[in-house]
Amino acid sequence: DESYIGQTQQKLKDRMGQHLNDVKKLVTKGTKSDSFASHFARHCKKETKPTSDELRKMMKVKIVWQGNAISCMKSFGKLNCSLCMRERIEILRTIRQEEWKIINHCNEIYGACRHKTRFHRFLKEHTNVKNTSTDEGNKPEKVYKY
Repeated sequence: DESYIGQTQQKLKDRMGQHLNDVKKLVTKGTKSDSFASHFARHCKKETKPTSDELRKMMKVKIVWQGNAISCMKSFGKLNCSLCMRERIEILRTIRQEEWKIINHCNEIYGACRHKTRFHRFLKEHTNVKNTSTDEGNKPEKVYKY
């Protein structure tokens, strides 16, 4: 069993969907992507677009670490980003124990943090009230549940 270690600021299901789309693009169009897509594209038949179900059957997903969203957000974009550091530690730990088992490339250990701080607003619904404030628009913002 080989391992790929990755991290995401978004929901795991959304990130896995992006990975699967990268594999499909690599197989059908030859679009270069990350080590995850390269590895799984090698297991697909040439010139046949793999389905998401076929790709999901090839993998087993496991969450190694899940941090507090607010604590992690404070370090985004900095040298000590908690998500990036945790990913690096897990990659190095796996390389040290079983180097042949890891799919990640060495360049994934180095590099700048790509995370952006996102603040979510939760708006109250106003019924029959004309909004004259310039701070709140007519369209309600998305509400995210963690």
